[in-house]
Amino acid sequence: MRHSSPVLTIIAAAAILVSGSAAASSVDVTATKGITIGGAIGGAGGKFVPWGGSVVLSESDAFLRSNGHCAFNVNYDMQNNGDAATGTFKNQLVAKGAVVAINSALTLGAGESKQISTQPYLMPGSFEFNLKLDSDNNLSESNEGNNQVGIKVVLNGTCGAAPVTPAPAPAPAPAPAPKADLLSQRGFGIGGTVSGAGNHTLPWGGTVTVHAADAFLTSNGRCAFNMIYDLTNVGTVAASGFTNQLRVGDAVISQQGAMSADKSSTKLVAMQAYLAPGKNVLRLLVDALHNVDESNETNNETSVTVNVDATCKSATEPVPVTKPVTTTTDKKPETTSTTTPVTTTDKKPETTTTTPVTTTDKKPETTTTKPVTTTTDKK
Repeated sequence: MRHSSPVLTIIAAAAILVSGSAAASSVDVTATKGITIGGAIGGAGGKFVPWGGSVVLSESDAFLRSNGHCAFNVNYDMQNNGDAATGTFKNQLVAKGAVVAINSALTLGAGESKQISTQPYLMPGSFEFNLKLDSDNNLSESNEGNNQVGIKVVLNGTCGAAPVTPAPAPAPAPAPAPKADLLSQRGFGIGGTVSGAGNHTLPWGGTVTVHAADAFLTSNGRCAFNMIYDLTNVGTVAASGFTNQLRVGDAVISQQGAMSADKSSTKLVAMQAYLAPGKNVLRLLVDALHNVDESNETNNETSVTVNVDATCKSATEPVPVTKPVTTTTDKKPETTSTTTPVTTTDKKPETTTTTPVTTTDKKPETTTTKPVTTTTDKK
């Protein structure tokens, strides 16, 4: 019986191990050629792009256009570089981050290549168009880094999208309705005559001191003054039927009714009012009763400060003078008549209502008495 050499036994075992390693099989799925877009199913008439390349498409390359999407016939290659057959796997086409086509239940034999046809919908614009092989990682491959390839696509056109109608421009805001705008802006005059001659003038917001000599009348420790101010309408329409008031605090001391003002006009308004000695803040309220709808309702009030000195309080009114009745008797009087003198006294109101731009001077509160004469005829 022959016995094997120990050396030969070791060499044989090593050969068996090497043979076993060489017999190990592998799978390696990838795509190396490129992709055809457009044309017929199978790629005839389409545009071939190698992986890593780029293509410009138009909507006429699609076989269907609908609602902003173009449907294309697409064909791509895949192959198994391994020496073992694959199990079933799935591929995906991805555009603009969305899956646009899925091919399922795919298989490849050892070293086999295939062309896959599909029909993805693509949207107009520029985007990456990628193929993911074995997208669910069902296969155990010798190289997992070559399962994704792609190209760059520019798709022109609308792909059947409805034309975008630009939103209508907003209607221009209607022009504001023309309105009046009443105010007094030049200033205030006090004292002097009704027309303003010889008076003290001051701007609105100013201060003035007046005396009894500036008044046209004194009564009950107060002085009555002629006053004048401007009335201006800076609006674009005329205004009428409104009332102006001059107040001290909330008390109305003069009022001008039935006022009117043409558009873009200014006129002077005369009035008369009593003031007590001391500090008087005079508030002029134009359109005091809010009869006029104005473009600016905030400029209707303005004021001045008038300090009336103590001479008004010390001034006294004239004392009524009554003359005696004169009786004339002829030589042969038949009758004698005696008439008591008639005394009339003019009184001024404490609050005055003045028609605009009045030029009627008021008379001081004096009393005059006319004598009555009786004549007897001769017989």
